[in-house]
Amino acid sequence: MTNAYMEVVTGAPGTHVCPRTLLERAHQATAAAGTAAASTAVIVSLAGRTLKWAYVGDSGFAVFRDGRILRRSRPQQHHFNCPYQLNSKRDGLTVAAAAAVGEVPAREGDIVVVGTDGLFDNVTDDELERIVRMGTALGFSPKHLAEVVAGFAFEAAGCTNRDTPFSVLGRRETGGAFPAGGKRDDITVVVAYIASHYI
Repeated sequence: MTNAYMEVVTGAPGTHVCPRTLLERAHQATAAAGTAAASTAVIVSLAGRTLKWAYVGDSGFAVFRDGRILRRSRPQQHHFNCPYQLNSKRDGLTVAAAAAVGEVPAREGDIVVVGTDGLFDNVTDDELERIVRMGTALGFSPKHLAEVVAGFAFEAAGCTNRDTPFSVLGRRETGGAFPAGGKRDDITVVVAYIASHYI
């Protein structure tokens, strides 16, 4: 992500970002540096009136319109709890070309929530919709809404007495022998509001 960020901030102002190209270049730079690492990744970009994305693994996003999910990423996994990851080694296990890509027309008032699997493994789509509607009604800033979403995901990750998307999928994949509760994991949340002066 540092490589992706540096490419964007050093580019010419107003240049549209192609998420897949940016992800590929960032991955190539990471591999060339020989950094021992593997990671899921997601990049979302607003180009005029079009919201574009590219992601690998189970980091993802949700686009909300009028408080409801309009578009939601679906995790890329080899099998349960084993997501695709970009690897810094040149072993060809997963490359940025494997990224899921797409786009959707954006409107003023749309809300984009981007996060790691620590969010999406622990918070259902219904819960996320309720939080976004509440934050909108209360006039939360994007930063404040991101903090609330991350806080809810953190609490859900530590629960043992209710189902989460991770525990439901775990039961489905293992034939029922999987406990209820959350999944403790990294939780990163970024929220963006689509405003008329950007589209």
